[in-house]
Amino acid sequence: MVPFIEAQWGTYEGANKIKHLTIKGISKYADAFDFIPYHLNETVEKLSDDQLIDFLDQYENTILRHPNVSTLDEAYFALAKVYFRLGQKDPNQKNVWKEKCLQILNYYPQGRFHREKDAAEICVWASAEFGLKVFKNLLEKDKRQPESPVEPASSLRF
Repeated sequence: MVPFIEAQWGTYEGANKIKHLTIKGISKYADAFDFIPYHLNETVEKLSDDQLIDFLDQYENTILRHPNVSTLDEAYFALAKVYFRLGQKDPNQKNVWKEKCLQILNYYPQGRFHREKDAAEICVWASAEFGLKVFKNLLEKDKRQPESPVEPASSLRF
């Protein structure tokens, strides 16, 4: 709950120290209590192509109002998948969907994009440059992985 509070109201520093900007100006901060359900990524996978626009109508603006929130990782990725599928389906609007896809992929907080393997195809489709960055990050992660210790042959049991 703390990340949600921080994202909506500012810094959380213990009991009763939240900046209550929302309460002071309800009309100014009407989107502070947007409901973004969990598991949108799974929801998108189950949608038919005909249902994608309805999904955008329901969730797109709500998600786009909240950039750089690490707890919305799955929601950002769900939107990227929808844009990708719509771009594949409608070649005449492909560039529009690519731009939107790049926008949402840039919503991740700095250094918090961890879906390189899941999103490789989407990232390359959205932008060759962005796709290249993703692949470089993936290679860097692989280099940092510690090697598993190998037991000497004499200690192996058959």
